[in-house]
Formats: sequence, structure tokens, C-alpha cells
Amino acid sequence: IEADCLKCVNSLRCRDDVIFTSFNWESLIAMRKLDADIREGFLTWEITEETLDSLEKNHIRQICPIISKATPEGMALAAQRGISVRFWGINDTDLMRQAIKLGGDGVSVNFPDKLALALKA
Repeated sequence: IEADCLKCVNSLRCRDDVIFTSFNWESLIAMRKLDADIREGFLTWEITEETLDSLEKNHIRQICPIISKATPEGMALAAQRGISVRFWGINDTDLMRQAIKLGGDGVSVNFPDKLALALKA
């Protein structure tokens, strides 16, 4: 599946707009072997030193913790290593505000209209 995904992204010429994310390490490693320059992110429950070590070892430059477990300390750890943070699990406006307060690099949401309103508040 990884090769098919890369083929699709390359044929559409949208590499610069895509970050492949997964909970599955093996899939991310397989993708990395196929394309050393493709952008990837690892979906996880929280930011830990061990996870950041693995990201660096595998040249993955984004960590994606669930917002409910994200902390300022974890954000600082990622920032110290130059790893971007994109939150997931944001299913209400309170969690959106928490993500904004923590200052991540991005979010995954199912209702961008509510996020737009939260950003204006």
C-alpha cells in the first residue's frame, strides 16, 4: 500500500502538500525505504523521549499526539529536537482552544469551520 500511496501523490504532483501519518511504525519505515524525502508523522498518545529518539533515528520530523495527553513539557521536548507537532483527537472547541494554547504546528479536525471560529476567538 505504501508504494501505491507514493505513486498517487507523485502522479498528482502534490508531495509538498502531503504528510503521511500513521500509528503503524512498520508502514512509516516501509514508506521511508521507498522515498527518503517524503514527509511523515507518527500518531501517538503522548510525546516521550523514547518516541522522539525513534523519530530521529528514522528521519520522521513530525509527532502527532492526542490533544488530551499533550503537555507543555512534551511540546518543549519536541521543539528542542526540531520536530513539529500536529495534534489529533480534537472533537470539541475546548480541545481546539487547548491545541491553540499549546502552540502546535497543526491539527487534524473533522470540522474546520469550528476551528476557524476558535482561532478568531
